[in-house]
Amino acid sequence: MKMITGARQISAALSLAALICFPSIHPSAYGQPLAVSEFQVGPVNLGRVVSSMTVSVGFGSNTFAVLFDQFALTPADSGHTFTLNENNDPDFANARITLENGNPDLVVFTYGVGVAGTGLTSESNYFYPLPPGSNGIDLQGFSIGSISLVVDSLTLTTPGSNPNGTDIYFRGRIAVNAVPEPSTFAMAGLAGLIFLRRFHSSKGSNA
Repeated sequence: MKMITGARQISAALSLAALICFPSIHPSAYGQPLAVSEFQVGPVNLGRVVSSMTVSVGFGSNTFAVLFDQFALTPADSGHTFTLNENNDPDFANARITLENGNPDLVVFTYGVGVAGTGLTSESNYFYPLPPGSNGIDLQGFSIGSISLVVDSLTLTTPGSNPNGTDIYFRGRIAVNAVPEPSTFAMAGLAGLIFLRRFHSSKGSNA
């Protein structure tokens, strides 16, 4: 009985260690963004009347790692969140690889209608704060589950500062939802947990 009770205690301890060190076993672990970049654009006037605008974020020199350019944003999208992952965007995999490769790649932020404005910065400056355990450059060592565009506000004013055009004001955030990759300790803990469960089962069947 003491051996079985001890096995249960060790099993519970290893379960807790696995939950702490191996959070990717929980789908909800992707619910909180680990890296966030906020940006504000406007007022911008294109000299013509528009009813929507686009935002695109490119990661590195890979032209196939551009996200969010498929959305035509209008003021009705204020307060909405657009989330991309491997299942709904073919470019997501390339963006994720760039964000996990450990290199200080550039992030290219474009907004407007066509290419109205562009911002360039390093990954290490684009997302802040980077989570504990990161390399200070990007999310190397983490597994990215999704990337979100949060539209905090968007207004289109016609006529604008140019009477023949629309003033665009946009404020939003890019949020990267990720979890740490499983560590060797977590894998060992899970292996030990499986062993103890089997040990406990075999002892119970022999009792």
